[in-house]
Amino acid sequence: MALGGVCLHYEGNKKDCPVSQNGRIYRLLNPNALLIKVYTVDPCLIPNITQQKCDYLYVINIPFANAQGQKNSAYFIELKGRNLTDAIKQLINSIQILHKSLPQKCIIHARIVGKRVTPDIKSRRVHLDELVKKFGGTLIIKSDLEYKETLPL
Repeated sequence: MALGGVCLHYEGNKKDCPVSQNGRIYRLLNPNALLIKVYTVDPCLIPNITQQKCDYLYVINIPFANAQGQKNSAYFIELKGRNLTDAIKQLINSIQILHKSLPQKCIIHARIVGKRVTPDIKSRRVHLDELVKKFGGTLIIKSDLEYKETLPL
């Protein structure tokens, strides 16, 4: 599955790159003006209505390699009003379907911005944690109306 076309939500090097849904906002700050592409995953990149999928995918082109030779990063984003268990399933499925469409040696991160983080979420997130670590990335789950993070140098 190729990324692009009508599923491309934004492409450019803005210093502030927000997406919103379900009353939640994810904001990626880009102080180095790197090239960012934001794709709509649900229902565009993964149009099958029976498959669970996340909301957005950020792909960042980093023009220099880090210690592992990785030059690119991807952030799979789920903005959830409730039911964080579904958010975890949606992210796992999206990563499993789309990771082969990402640039080689891409670091994959997963982010959930939800209404409320419940104690039982810790036991349910293990599989997603392992999946993103396999790609050198991190999982962050936040209960807030807005979560912002800055791209590392």
